[in-house]
Parts: sequence; C-alpha cells; structure tokens
Amino acid sequence: RVARIRGHEVTLWEKSSDLGGNLIPASIPDFKRDMKIYLEYQIRQLRKLGVRIETNREATFQSIQKAAPQSVILASGATAVIPDVPGIHGNNVITAIDLLLSRGKTGEEIIILGGGLVGCETAVYLAQKGKKVTILKRSDTLLPDMYLANRNHLLLLLSQNKVNIVTGIKIEAVTRQGLTISKGGNKEDLKADTIVLSMGMEPRKELAASLQGKVPELHIIGDCVEPRRMINAVWEGFHAGRAI
Repeated sequence: RVARIRGHEVTLWEKSSDLGGNLIPASIPDFKRDMKIYLEYQIRQLRKLGVRIETNREATFQSIQKAAPQSVILASGATAVIPDVPGIHGNNVITAIDLLLSRGKTGEEIIILGGGLVGCETAVYLAQKGKKVTILKRSDTLLPDMYLANRNHLLLLLSQNKVNIVTGIKIEAVTRQGLTISKGGNKEDLKADTIVLSMGMEPRKELAASLQGKVPELHIIGDCVEPRRMINAVWEGFHAGRAI
C-alpha cells in the first residue's frame, strides 16, 4: 500500500487463495472482530490503489528470479512450532491456526499446549462454544509479555469461561486418550479428545537466505524475521514501502 502510494508499480504474491496470512485465523473469534475489519480495510486499499494481486502464487527463488523485480519485500511469515515428543503427529493433534481455520474437528474435552496469547485466545474461543478446555504451560506465568490491561481482560475471559489452567508441567507424550505429563517429578495421564498446539511460531527463513545478494534490493519484514505482534509487521511494512 505505501509503496503504491509513493508511485511504484506493485505486485503482491500470495501462495494461498486469500490475503491476510495469520491475520485470518487471528480474526476468527468474535472478540477479535476488529482485526477482521482492519484486514478488510487493507484489502480494499490495495484494490483502490491498483496494486496487482496474484493469489495462489507461491514465491520461490526461481519464480522471483524469473519476474526480475527491481525490489523485493519478503513477508513470508512463520509456522507453528511442533514439539519433539512421542505421538505429536497423531490424528488427535491440531495446531491452533488450523483449528481456527476449520481445518479439522475437535472433541468436547480439549487440552491446549501453550499459554501465550494465541493459546489463551483459542481457549476462550473454544470454551465459548461449550467445550471443556484445559491450558497446559511449562512455566508458571500466563501471558508474561502482554500489556497489563489486555492481559487482565484476557485472564478475566478465561476465568468467566471456566478454562482450567495447569502450569509448571512437562509434556512426556501424546496418547490416543490424551496426554502424559510430568509435574514435580510425578507422571500423570490426562484425558482429552483433542490436543491443540500453541507453543509459539518459528520464522520461515529459507527464501530470505536464498535471495540475499541475488536481487537488486531486498527488504525482509514481519514474522519471517521474528514472530512478534501485528504492530511490528505493520510498522516494518510501512518503513519498507518508504525505503524503496
């Protein structure tokens, strides 16, 4: 948007059929609807400004070289962290992102691994649908890096929706019946129909590394640098658009 306002010819490639990346699942819960409004605003602005949008177009080293752009702004995002524990790839396991995008079904009793922002918001979302939800977290503090007012509000939502929270645990294995954890040196089996993974994100760095020194100008922004908040991605996009 900013690059186009400044007079550049801009083409936006998106490998899926919809624009928005992880802002799409982030805006699914009713209490996050403001994010959907923001996403819709951004898409309208691109169309009004005449940005060429190409969906179902994956950026690769070869496709970028063939297009021969004068500048590349890479915002390839991040993917969910999958812990290395036995049974983690079972049919009863789903990432929070896939769950929010309806890419799988959940049972009535759900355990969420991870008590960060995404895990807690997903817990509220599921509890509001009538699910019995438990959050498991390795450390003893929930949402330690969140702004105080927002943190207090989210903790209130967790309490109001009767989300169970267990901290200070270690995941030993995923089983067909749920999870095996250890807490204080003692192992315990927890029953659950579905295990939801929300243990952070890891940046997609491969494409950025392959493009270094191979295109005339390269700007790397957003979660593919380091997964952070939406404001960081917006700010970096703004500065990249101005820097060209």
